[in-house]
Amino acid sequence: MFTAGTTLLQHAHNSSEKAQVQGLNDFVVYGLTAISTLSSGYMLEHIGWMNMNKLVFGVLGLLFMITLWYVITERKTLGAIKA
Repeated sequence: MFTAGTTLLQHAHNSSEKAQVQGLNDFVVYGLTAISTLSSGYMLEHIGWMNMNKLVFGVLGLLFMITLWYVITERKTLGAIKA
């Protein structure tokens, strides 16, 4: 997943921007990975396993609905462009 994102970033930016953008991307990705790793034990201890599962499935449901909305609106847009 990290490699695919880095590859897409390289294709989206100019040669002069690539190093800065990749550095910022790596900093954000690995920084958030470290924060989530370190905070997972705290969250598990304070909200419990069942509530963590409810939270995760709620977020996944929200992301699924956003993705579904995006796919539906893009199909309508592409259909209008082709017609």
